[in-house]
Amino acid sequence: TRLSPQKLFVLSFLLLILAGAALLMLPQMSAEGTKVSFIDALFTSTSASCVTGLSTVDIAATFSLRGQIIIMLLVQFGGLGILTFATFFLILAKRNIGISNQALIKDSLDARNFKESIFLLKDIFIATLVIETIGAVLIFFNWSNSTPFLDVYQKAYYSVFHSIAAFNNAGFSLFEGNLFNYFCRNAYMLQIIIAVLAILGGIGFPVLKDIFSDSRKRFLPSVKRRWSLNTRIVVFTSCFLIVLGTVLFMVFEWNHSLQEHSLGGKIVVSFFQSASSRTAGFNSVDFGQVLNPTLLLLIILMFIGASPGSTGGGIKTSTFFVLLQGIKTAATNKSGKAFHYSVPREAFRKAAIITILSVSVVITGVYLMAVMEPDISLTDILFEVTSAFGTVGLSTGITPDLCDGSKLLSI
Repeated sequence: TRLSPQKLFVLSFLLLILAGAALLMLPQMSAEGTKVSFIDALFTSTSASCVTGLSTVDIAATFSLRGQIIIMLLVQFGGLGILTFATFFLILAKRNIGISNQALIKDSLDARNFKESIFLLKDIFIATLVIETIGAVLIFFNWSNSTPFLDVYQKAYYSVFHSIAAFNNAGFSLFEGNLFNYFCRNAYMLQIIIAVLAILGGIGFPVLKDIFSDSRKRFLPSVKRRWSLNTRIVVFTSCFLIVLGTVLFMVFEWNHSLQEHSLGGKIVVSFFQSASSRTAGFNSVDFGQVLNPTLLLLIILMFIGASPGSTGGGIKTSTFFVLLQGIKTAATNKSGKAFHYSVPREAFRKAAIITILSVSVVITGVYLMAVMEPDISLTDILFEVTSAFGTVGLSTGITPDLCDGSKLLSI
């Protein structure tokens, strides 16, 4: 193709979305007695391909097993990137890859050169396979005993589906009410596993590689261990946001949505929602009933999102970190430093531009949806639009009731 790498990247997602929508509209993809409209199929395909998790229909009740598997594959392709898969199979087939496409892959993986991107590509596939497999096994053994699985095969399928959805930060669940259903809302170990999978998928593959390679070096005392600046920023910012979100969620909801839980349960659910709200999109509380301060906290976390080179969305943790460093520098008139490294002005300028453009998109989206949905509160609309923009998937419950115009806006 003669398309530029950037256009090809966008086109790959559009083709994936349209192919997914076409497949989901086939009769055999729907559950018996149901029919999926074009707008709902397009919405579901977009939400899966962009690893969001918002849904206008009940996934378990609307789609057959085949349809659910299509959604799971869209999540996997979308999370890792369709171009990543294409490159991987081209390499396996020993096909030549053009210079422009080499540049595209290098940029999308944030690698220094194409050779490094090939090694990173292999590491990504191995890490994804290992983490999702371990996650599925752990989830399999931590379902509540009262969960009504038909047989061990359905239990295994549900485990694989939720492991893939969690690692790729797509908040799809095969239960009505997501994880707020009767069988999962008190399954604390299950929530911890899903939260950890979401965190691993959200910190980015370069960071995962840096951390795991550092772990291997611990057995080699002669090798000097040192995380890259990107890894330090991502780990520090992610931990800070998770801890802050956990504490504030617990404070705001202690006598509200967390009232039925024990002290340990309150901590786990708060941790789960703090980690999930950054882009995973699973919920074990009813977001239609939480307090406004909690919704505002989650809107901020959703807007910040995950980290670069990850399966998550948002403006990214590194952008947020650099933005704060730039503001601190401007306020104190001192040169900004992060972990003994100077933060260049160009980085702050890019972070500011990304943030301003993102805020503009969200505000415009809120205004347009408010015009189309006059009966829905502004808070719910702001939550919905931010969730869509940050590819999170959380909702106060208004998604199925949106008009077609609002659904297209979310798409």
